[in-house]
Amino acid sequence: MLALLTRSMVIMYCVAGHIMSMVPVQIIKPLRQSQIHKNQSVTFSCHLSHNDASVTWLRDGVEIAPNTKYTMTAWGNFHLLKITDLELNDEAVYTLKIHSSEKASSAMLFLEGL
Repeated sequence: MLALLTRSMVIMYCVAGHIMSMVPVQIIKPLRQSQIHKNQSVTFSCHLSHNDASVTWLRDGVEIAPNTKYTMTAWGNFHLLKITDLELNDEAVYTLKIHSSEKASSAMLFLEGL
């Protein structure tokens, strides 16, 4: 059974007794620029308004896949990107893109002491 409800100008729907919000995901705390030394690790974090948001991480506009260098983690409504063993070519703009909207947060990674 599907029932539409209006509550404070927010449309919600009910499926099998569960109320699901259709409110778009918002960025609560965006990514922050980082300065770090070569051979160290850095973690970017972004706080979103929803726990179940699907996201993609990008490096200079190109999607990043998880591997030994990049670790992506979702912890509640926090999304984390850890980059290990930093090298000169890791200096770039990193972006978290939310799938359900055009919203994104970006930050520059600068390497110190080069």
